[in-house]
Amino acid sequence: MAMGQPGRHTRAVAPVYGSRIGYAPVDPADATAPGQFDLGTLRTLIDLLASDTRGI
Repeated sequence: MAMGQPGRHTRAVAPVYGSRIGYAPVDPADATAPGQFDLGTLRTLIDLLASDTRGI
């Protein structure tokens, strides 16, 4: 997991590479590190990535 804008994508793609855990604040104002997506956004990104990779 990387932090800040340059590493933000790693929070969404980590499950594609086998990560089973992640963290996202429910409210973006409660972020504890730079680059964190809020829970709703992260869930959407993970779902989209999972649906795109199921056929691989």
